[in-house]
Amino acid sequence: MKEKIFKFVKSANQVLFFIAALLLIFLFLKNIIKDFFRYDYEPPKVELVDEASSESHSQPKVVYEKIYHSMLKDVYIFQIKSDAINLSNKHQMKGRGTTAEMRPSSNDYLDSQVVNMLFVKENGHKRMLLETDALITFVVKAQFDVGNQTGYLGDNNGYKFESNRYSIVSSDTDKDGFLSNEDERDLYLSDYDGANLIKVMENVSNYRVIRDNTLLITQTKDKKDEFYIYSINDEKPKKLDTAIELQDAK
Repeated sequence: MKEKIFKFVKSANQVLFFIAALLLIFLFLKNIIKDFFRYDYEPPKVELVDEASSESHSQPKVVYEKIYHSMLKDVYIFQIKSDAINLSNKHQMKGRGTTAEMRPSSNDYLDSQVVNMLFVKENGHKRMLLETDALITFVVKAQFDVGNQTGYLGDNNGYKFESNRYSIVSSDTDKDGFLSNEDERDLYLSDYDGANLIKVMENVSNYRVIRDNTLLITQTKDKKDEFYIYSINDEKPKKLDTAIELQDAK
């Protein structure tokens, strides 16, 4: 009887050891897979500060970082990054450099926390896109030749669009002290070199290129979508009447 009990305990221990080994192997492989496929993306977010205020000593200092973005025609485009925006600071739109660390960008997309853009020509002419910093969440460069260029808020669909397009958060609409994707985003256009920046529409939720130099813009109000057509030479977007009218039953 004792021998049977001993054999049972021995077999049970072997089974438990085997299960424990399998569990350890599973946890080990799980951590390896998790690290391999890790995607530490955080939505862009910048803090709003006022260095001119009496409480500026307790606020983070605004430090800029320049990152090469891309080249378009004769213009070198740089992203200006910061984790904070100084509300009392205004940039000269021409002829001013930015004291910042420089490093290359790994691709043609925007980094997180881009608060401005610098356009530089080899002849020494340079231009800041924004007079006052804001959160730039996306940019699509002007496209002068027919082709396909996709982006978060835009898709050229094989059409040309001869202006740069920007999605910009300039107001803290949710009043949390930060500019982020939780705030309303506005649609801006400029020339390829950053000149002649204009605000096309506020609170734009989406847009797409539907023909050469023409956008279909979606604006969401009270959880309802409204649609507008805008061409580069238009003064303002034209609203489309998309109301659904139901005929009363007789």
